[in-house]
Amino acid sequence: MATSFTGDFIGCQMQRPWTMFLHRAVYRSRILRSRTMEDYGQHRFTRGALATPDRIVVATDLADMESLAPHAISQAKAYNARLTLVHAVEPLCVTSGEEAAIRYAEHAELMRQKRAKLVADAKKIEDAGMPCDSVVRTGTPDEIVCEEIAERDATRLIMGTYGRGRLGQLAVGSVAHDLANCVDVPVFVVGPHARQSSEHVTPRRILHPVSFAGSYVESFQLAMDIAWKYKAELTVMHVLSRDVIESMVNAEGAMEWAQNSLDRLVADARKHLPHVYTWVRTGKLAEQILKASVCVGANWIVLGSRGEPRHWPFRESAAFQLVAAAGCPVLTVHHETYRHAPENVLDISLSAPMG
Repeated sequence: MATSFTGDFIGCQMQRPWTMFLHRAVYRSRILRSRTMEDYGQHRFTRGALATPDRIVVATDLADMESLAPHAISQAKAYNARLTLVHAVEPLCVTSGEEAAIRYAEHAELMRQKRAKLVADAKKIEDAGMPCDSVVRTGTPDEIVCEEIAERDATRLIMGTYGRGRLGQLAVGSVAHDLANCVDVPVFVVGPHARQSSEHVTPRRILHPVSFAGSYVESFQLAMDIAWKYKAELTVMHVLSRDVIESMVNAEGAMEWAQNSLDRLVADARKHLPHVYTWVRTGKLAEQILKASVCVGANWIVLGSRGEPRHWPFRESAAFQLVAAAGCPVLTVHHETYRHAPENVLDISLSAPMG
């Protein structure tokens, strides 16, 4: 059974008849649009803080700072934000005795060297005109990064996926998965194929895959806010599973419904943004998003996401393949579904397996 990375009617309940799911999607859409002005104001305030962060944490394994620094500096300048560089060092596990004393001395020297390196990196950023501090602590990367984000009330995390250290090696695996579950702020991931492209530092074209379930409206509004901030083109796309399309009697009706739903979603955005486009595609989700990102020349991909249990096979997911293969950075936005959402309806899942 094909499962959708977007968590919409592609993979949500494949056993459910098409008409039943369509009725539920329409009903859910009406619920979201009927939120009170007070609710909208609260969501807009929160969304504004996420779209324009004033504190940004950069998780680094030290080897990736050359690639992460341009993104960090650009975003800090755009939002007038303060940067904090964070590096985690694995805890030292030794027994007592003479060997332990030697190991502790070596560990202390390693910490000193790493702190000196990160302080130097922070100074380079300050020389570029942006306030920046650095933190080197002992602990696991996910724990340290989450604690620093909470302590500084940061509203964005920037990280890479390709360094030589543990954070870099596992960032598209267990560490990223752990962070996706503990971090409630947007995570800007610079993948292995995006790190050398300076054109991705300031987005001019943003691609936003959207679902019609969970908090898709909130995700879209955040993507719209970011596009407005950078005066960027915004392409909103929806992917229909080919298996679902082929099994339906009225496949054209599904395509038309998806296109009409996208047009309604972006109607207000078109009043404020000069260039907003919509696409409906069929096929495997990650594959279609990657193709679309190349076709539109996307500088950023913005995804709404939900965390999943840590035992989930993350390396088999569409998210893993998307972040690992994308030619541009991916900004994932972790959030909970609205309280009105059915419990079995997912938004764009960071862990949904490929169909």
